[in-house]
Amino acid sequence: MRIVNVIAPTEPPVVREGLTVPAVHPHRRHVRSPVDVLRLVIAFGLVGIGLLIANLFDTAFLGLRDDGQALMDDLPSWARDVPPVTLAVVVAGSVALALGWMLLTTRYRRFLLLSAGFGIAAGLSIVAGELVTAVIDEPVAAAFDIEGVFLRYYDAAGRVHPGDPLLAGSVAMLGLASSYLPRGLNRRLGVLVGSYAIVSTFTAGVPALGLITDVGVGLITASLLLLIFGRHDLAPDELDILRGLHAVGLQLDRVEPMSVDARGSAPWEAVSSDGQRVFIKALGRDQRSADLLFRLYRWLRFRLSGDRLPFASVRRSVEHEALVSLQAAALGVATPRIIGVAEAGVDGMVLAYERLDGRSADHVADIDDQTLDATWRMVSQLHSKRIAHRDLRLANIFIDRLGKP
Repeated sequence: MRIVNVIAPTEPPVVREGLTVPAVHPHRRHVRSPVDVLRLVIAFGLVGIGLLIANLFDTAFLGLRDDGQALMDDLPSWARDVPPVTLAVVVAGSVALALGWMLLTTRYRRFLLLSAGFGIAAGLSIVAGELVTAVIDEPVAAAFDIEGVFLRYYDAAGRVHPGDPLLAGSVAMLGLASSYLPRGLNRRLGVLVGSYAIVSTFTAGVPALGLITDVGVGLITASLLLLIFGRHDLAPDELDILRGLHAVGLQLDRVEPMSVDARGSAPWEAVSSDGQRVFIKALGRDQRSADLLFRLYRWLRFRLSGDRLPFASVRRSVEHEALVSLQAAALGVATPRIIGVAEAGVDGMVLAYERLDGRSADHVADIDDQTLDATWRMVSQLHSKRIAHRDLRLANIFIDRLGKP
């Protein structure tokens, strides 16, 4: 008997001969993610915190404005004016460029979604700014009675508005674009918007009372639109898996999803060109988000759960699993052999293992004592090597010859 930590299939795959990878990827489906619900809750919290800070610390922000202005007066005029104007032009130009590119490439759904996100967030920024004005003292509100602030909204009284519609709209567009942009590009755009927020807010000559609320309304807009219309499903699909494993030298004739109980990854089965059966674990953003939410739940429920900080990316998580699997195999633990690790799709990764014959313990009606003893011996062997499985359950216990040790 051999017991290993893989998931067995319950349905045979359908063989398709002559599978080829098309040059153009088909349109992805749209899904609703619980992460957007969590982000929406956080966004409402940011708006509430922003209003509370404006109410309690408005005079402190006025003093901070005065100190910053005294510091800026010591700088040459170009150092005071060029950075905020340049960043504002770059951000506004990026917004226009993104919308224009969506039109030129006939991505009309994205164009409408990004346009709606920017417009709604800009309008909500004005509303939130009015709320900020309502909770601050009059001497602080008088500090907004200045002119010449570049690309800022002025209210009916001619005062600079506490809110920045360009900032709120940019945050909303960034949140919407995160559903299909690579994480690296999205992070760089976030740095650009964040730099604009900090530089323009603290060089405008007005108290920075609308900064947090602008970020909050931008995230509210993006989260609501993604919940209503759905975000791109970036989980690695069949074509992503084929392309990724082909790039590392693993030729597959067919790839089929498996209908099994899997957590944290999407299981697939494949057959290589030389007839080898392959078990594939595909991980994308959704799997990482689910892992983060699960860790948050465990922290809230148990507090001292012993969980370590999650890995910074899907790549790091997959690399760690591959390393531990190789280490376990080298130490004599009965575990399937890794035959490929590759990137797949947008920020996704796949792990390819040799496929073993048998079935998982959750599909065995009656597990005898001998099988249980072998299971716990393997768990003890893992622990003796300082290896924790982290998801030890029947679905992850694989039995190749039940009742025949």
